[in-house]
Amino acid sequence: MNMNPFTSNILTAQDGQLNLDTWDARRTEDGKVSVVDVIADVTGKKHHYAAVIYNRLLDEERIPECEMRPLPSRGNSLVVTKSDLQRSRRGGPKWFRPTPVATAAEMVEIIWQLNGTAEFRRNCA
Repeated sequence: MNMNPFTSNILTAQDGQLNLDTWDARRTEDGKVSVVDVIADVTGKKHHYAAVIYNRLLDEERIPECEMRPLPSRGNSLVVTKSDLQRSRRGGPKWFRPTPVATAAEMVEIIWQLNGTAEFRRNCA
């Protein structure tokens, strides 16, 4: 699998847990991360393609459906707080899109279902 340079640094497992501290993914206050962002980082593909991959895995029933949360677009802060949801900008409220989010354990299960994740599996073994 042709992985981007960032991916090789984030695919580390510690004590059987995936370390999400170095991932460039939008997060919720309770530590869940955007599934689409992580898939994009792991595969090195664009976020639109990562969303297509996620939906395909759901349709094939290879992964369970993840919780959907409103997250800001990628151009805004990567961490979402409750006050962000209440802020408004000139012209109206900040735009949030429902995005699938998952815990580190759930992300491991999703990554295992991606095509071409042999390097990830070797790092976790």
